[in-house]
Amino acid sequence: MTFCESHITLQAIYYARDNGIVVLSFPPHTSHKLQPLDVGVFGPFKSRYAVPFNDWMSSNLGKTITVRHIPKLLKKPFLQSFSPSSITSSFEKPRLWPFNWSAFSEDVFDASFIYNEPPTSRAAQEI
Repeated sequence: MTFCESHITLQAIYYARDNGIVVLSFPPHTSHKLQPLDVGVFGPFKSRYAVPFNDWMSSNLGKTITVRHIPKLLKKPFLQSFSPSSITSSFEKPRLWPFNWSAFSEDVFDASFIYNEPPTSRAAQEI
């Protein structure tokens, strides 16, 4: 298994374990279920606000968008993305609402078991 060093290193995992530090992280490939607002609200918002910003820049060549322009440009994308129905459906789509014990199968967590295994003597020497 490889680790993305921008997030955590193997040395950091061993250090944490040896010093009684519990490392909490999302199991791989589960953020779409554990962060439903990123998928159902913030993602669509980012896509939607690109349109009025691009339109403004196309019709105002050479000008800079200022803080005064932002509320008007973001109003429609914000209201579309942060509606009660889109927020609610964000939790329904990954089956987090209504609460569902079977939203995740057990095999989703298999990759996280590496944190619980003792290091081999060779791995411990590499640190």
